[in-house]
Amino acid sequence: SDYVSLCYRMPGKFGKIKRANVVQDVNSFKRNINLYVLSENKDGNFTVGNQTIKENLRTWLNRHRMVNDTVDILDGKIINIGINFEVLGDLDINRFELLQRCTQHLKDKFLKVKRNIGEAVYISEIFKILNDVPGVTDTIAVELVNKAGGVYSEYVFDIRSNLSDDGRFLKIPSDSVAEILLPDLDISGVVK
Repeated sequence: SDYVSLCYRMPGKFGKIKRANVVQDVNSFKRNINLYVLSENKDGNFTVGNQTIKENLRTWLNRHRMVNDTVDILDGKIINIGINFEVLGDLDINRFELLQRCTQHLKDKFLKVKRNIGEAVYISEIFKILNDVPGVTDTIAVELVNKAGGVYSEYVFDIRSNLSDDGRFLKIPSDSVAEILLPDLDISGVVK
């Protein structure tokens, strides 16, 4: 959407929007648009933007928005998830080293790019990445788990009820983003 690209084009001196998503408000009589935004903290993890950034964004968008549009700037929700996996290793493989390789492979290939707000998490992609690790005979299981509270987001998300019917991907609401906050803790595997 044009509003999303406008968010990303806001000059850095006004603050930085890391991810944005536009959702047409169907309950609105006017052309009301809900704009969900997230920033990132110094560690590169998602965070809710502060009031100053949102005010700057409002001013920036007001210069460029369609006359009939009303835009509500809302905080995106952060769904922290973890990955539990189980792989079958080659017979003569060092299990500890294989486990490290699998985890590193997921960090390098699956976590390279931050997800967009509303972007699904493809479990089938995790299977493929793990099956490509040298020494893995087969990936037996991949489970996504919700991490909430403490250092994680407070958002409790029901993984099971949001899986696709075939279990190949996790549906993410259009106001939320999925993030693995602490890869060293949140990616956990077993080699059989």
